[in-house]
Amino acid sequence: MKAHDGMNYFVLGNSGKLMVNDIASASDLESGFDTDRGFMVVEIAGDNLCYQTISRADRTIDQGSVSR
Repeated sequence: MKAHDGMNYFVLGNSGKLMVNDIASASDLESGFDTDRGFMVVEIAGDNLCYQTISRADRTIDQGSVSR
């Protein structure tokens, strides 16, 4: 996960209108997934934020953690 100006950003845009193969590459984009819908599970435990992005097919797309 890349921080931008000291902030980590999560954008989950595949929950609305699905635009398959529409992600433009950008230097600040760490990863992308635009071939199915998905959701993100976030848990904060102490100084750690853990996340997991899951597709409709129950496939883990991305996961990780960010420490304060």
